[in-house]
Amino acid sequence: MFIKILDREAALELERRGFIFTKENFNKNLVIYAFEKTPELDAVLSEKFSAVEKIEEDTLRFGGCV
Repeated sequence: MFIKILDREAALELERRGFIFTKENFNKNLVIYAFEKTPELDAVLSEKFSAVEKIEEDTLRFGGCV
């Protein structure tokens, strides 16, 4: 399962905290940051990033999608 967010600044802050993301590109101008769902990530998102919109999905797309 993956947690995906659109907020670039939130993604970079999560990366600074040790979480690794993969970028998904849609229609050449939209980037989604996909993180592996873990209990630690859930805790940080709930505590520090509750305002960030997120999607939970079980699919990871490589090479961009149109």
